[in-house]
Amino acid sequence: MSLQALLASPIAFAVLCAVAVPLILFRLFGVLFFAATISGWAVVPAITLGALIAVSPLPSPMRRGVAAIALVLYGCSLYFHGWGNLADRLAEGRTPVFEALEATMLVALALRYFAAR
Repeated sequence: MSLQALLASPIAFAVLCAVAVPLILFRLFGVLFFAATISGWAVVPAITLGALIAVSPLPSPMRRGVAAIALVLYGCSLYFHGWGNLADRLAEGRTPVFEALEATMLVALALRYFAAR
């Protein structure tokens, strides 16, 4: 089974959503809990994940456009907030599992739309 066929399957989308929704909720909780001390860019990954899930019923060209915008916004959030946060996390001896899982879900959902015909 090719990667394109795997990403296009409804089961893969259900699994991606099942993992992404808790990540969205956890990110939103963190942003709300630390609202006074956190950058506004910290909420962008949650918004982009939610947008990538929400656009699944749209026509393919629109999904590709939203996926491209989502990836650009996610890249901006990494540049303006994520790298510093990740460096602090690693300096404190914590693992980047949450960030890696979040990035994987974002890229997998975006690739799903780019691979669709």
